[in-house]
Parts: sequence; structure tokens; C-alpha cells
Amino acid sequence: MLELALGAFGALALAYILLGVRLRKLQLLALDTEPEWQRLVPGPLLGPLATLWKRQSAAYLSRIEQAQLRVQELERKLQSELAAQQTLQRQLQTKDRFFSLIAHDLKAPFQALKGYSALLLDFRSSADDGERQRMTEKIALAADEAQNLLDKLLRWTLLQQGVLQAKPEAFCLRDCIVEVVELLLVPARVKGVTLEISVAPDLWIYADRAMIATILRNLVSNALKFSHPQDGRVLVKAKEHEESVELWVIDHGVGMQSETLEKMRWKEPLTSELGTDKETGTGLGLRLCHQFALLHKTQLLIESLPGQGTRIMSQWSRAKPQNRAAGAHHDGLQRLLLIDDDLDNHDLLKIFLRDVPLEIDFAEDGLRGVEQFAQKAYDIVLMDLHMPELNGVEATRRLRALEQQLGRPRSVVIAFSSSLLQDDIDAAIHAGCDAYLLKPVQKKNLLQTLQRYVKA
Repeated sequence: MLELALGAFGALALAYILLGVRLRKLQLLALDTEPEWQRLVPGPLLGPLATLWKRQSAAYLSRIEQAQLRVQELERKLQSELAAQQTLQRQLQTKDRFFSLIAHDLKAPFQALKGYSALLLDFRSSADDGERQRMTEKIALAADEAQNLLDKLLRWTLLQQGVLQAKPEAFCLRDCIVEVVELLLVPARVKGVTLEISVAPDLWIYADRAMIATILRNLVSNALKFSHPQDGRVLVKAKEHEESVELWVIDHGVGMQSETLEKMRWKEPLTSELGTDKETGTGLGLRLCHQFALLHKTQLLIESLPGQGTRIMSQWSRAKPQNRAAGAHHDGLQRLLLIDDDLDNHDLLKIFLRDVPLEIDFAEDGLRGVEQFAQKAYDIVLMDLHMPELNGVEATRRLRALEQQLGRPRSVVIAFSSSLLQDDIDAAIHAGCDAYLLKPVQKKNLLQTLQRYVKA
């Protein structure tokens, strides 16, 4: 791509030079008001020839004006090509630095996964419960860090391609905050930082829920990263206005210098800064937050002082509280149907929901899932979108058709997939899914989603 840009730039520059030479010749010819030939022409012919010369000079001047316009157009194109070339070079430099940071920061969680897994296997019999617990927590933290970094990478790539778009909906802000904070309780406990929430339980906003969760997770993670170990405190709070809500993430950590704040105007190259406990990072999370905010026509406002911590505020449209979805079809235990061709997910779901009072059935593909749904009413359906025989989108359409044919109440259908593409999310929602979870599905996310869509 860079070679093509340089080739186009060179061609334009050559055309500009040649046109300038030609224009100069025309100017000299047109401005010659007393040419040599007038002294050599006899008197009777001088008048007609002078008239012809004036006409020709006027034609030359017209061509000069056209050429000047062409030169101005070429100058604009040259400036545009030069700006595009400089932009391309900056993008290539940013890309190289970005992948270097990603590769470097991915090493740490995978080294921890490999190291602690090997220790757990080697000392599984001799280690006491406390040691096994600590190693298990380290493995969980490393896996979560690697997944979070890869998730940022995927979302950033989709944003650069213009594929990821905001899909706003009304939702309870506190529920979303609780989900994010609970995911970060383990790293907060390990570092000795307290996480606090100060948000009204009936406060709703209108935004893309997944993007708000991503913004919160990144901002709270950064607040943890730069909080003081053992006595740190991070607060997530909301301030209500008539038509909007201010969302604040506040820490009392090391804060930032003014130079760092200037770099955070989102135009500086990606940088990696260590946290107070030597945590690494790429700076990509903050860029995602900024771009997600821009998709909602808002922005992040940052206040920070060295040694006093950082306060980050964003403003969102307020929404009216709504009734939560529910779908109890019968007395007794609520029924859940998992439709997924991955049998490992069946085992995981049994473990995730073993303490939840649910009657759970399983189907190994979309066709069997539709058959089981026709024979038995379910309150909840967990639908994998990518399956052989019959994919989750078409299976959901058939479930909704069966509900109408059999006169059943509407079941809650929760789609789950590893895809972040907006087309896949839209296809699931349009087919009749009520929610969309990303794989790998975590227990807390699943339980909180079930709680959000089904009455206890």
C-alpha cells in the first residue's frame, strides 16, 4: 500500500513540473506585446496580422488561465496525496507498535497460565488447600487477562473496519455496573483494593449495553491498576439529571501528570505504562472507551492530579425504568433448555447452575432442540448460534413459530456466540433472541443475564 501511495505521489509531482514548464512558455509568448515580426512585415499587411496576433494572444491567455486552474488542482491533489501518505505512515507505525505491545503483554498471562498449571499438577498432592487456592486464583486471573486483551484486540479491529456499531437499548445501569464489578472482585481482592458502587437501583439509561460494560470494565480495571495496593479504593457512582446521567469512575491512586493527560487526547501513539503492582497494559482499552463514547455522541472527561487519583466522567441519555421480562409457563421449577453442539458446554452449564433451582435439559444440535421445544414448554432457552444441521438463528425462528402455533407464552431465548460482528448480533435479535452473550460464557455473566430476564 505504501509503494502505491509513493508511486501516485511521484506521478502527480512529475505532471505538476511538466505543466509548470509549459505554462511558463505560454506566458512568455502571450506577454510579448511587440514581437520581432512586426518590424519585418510591410505596412498594408501589418493591420490584419496585428489583429490576428491579438486574437491568438487572447487564446494563449485563455489557455494560460485554464492551465493555472489545472496547476491549482494539481497542487490540491499533491497536498492531499502528501497528507494521505503521512497518515498512512503514521498508521503503519502505530500498527507496528500496537502489535509489539500486544505480543509483549500476551506473554505475561500465558506464562502465568503455563507456570501455575504446571505447579498445580506437580504439587497437587503435597500442596495444602491454601496453596492450591492461591495457584487457582492466579490461573483464573491470567486467563481473564488474556481473554480481556484478545477481546480488546478484536473490538479495536472491528472498529477500524467500521463493522462495530452502537445498538442502544434501555437497561438498568446498576445491574450493568454490578456485573462488571463482580468480574473484577478477584483481582481487586488480590491487590487489596475496595470496589464500591453508589448508583440508584431504578436508574436506567439508553445506550449499547455491551459497549457500556466494556467502558466500565476498562475504566475500573485502569483504576485498579493505578490504585495503591492494600489500601486502594475505587468508586463507581452516578449523578442523575432530568434527561441524562453522569457516570463517574473515581480512584485515589497515583494520578497523572499533565503531560500524560495531554497524551490521552487519543491522538498520541499507543503506550504501555506499568501499574502500581507492575501490571502491564497497551493503552488500547482507553481508546476503545473513547471510540465507544463517540459512537454515542458523548465523550470521556478526565480529571487527575499526581498523588490524588483520577476521576473520569461520561454522560448518557436517561431512560424510563421498564418491567423485566419473565416467562414462567407452569408451577414448580423453571425449565431451561441448552441447545449446543459442544458437549463440554453441557458439562460447564451443569456446574454453573448446580445451585440454581432449574430443571435443565440438553439438545446436541438445532434440529433436536426444536423437537424438544415442541414436546415440552421451557422458560429459558440458551441457543448456540453456530451449529451444524440447523444454526441458532434459524432454530430461534422455528421456536418463535412453534410458540404461536401452540399458543404458548413467549420464552426467553439467550443467544451465545464468539462473534462480535454487528450483522451476527442483529441476525440473532431479529430472529427473536432476547439477549446475546459472548463465548466463552462466564458463570457470573450467565447468572446475571438469567436474573435480568427471568423472575426468581
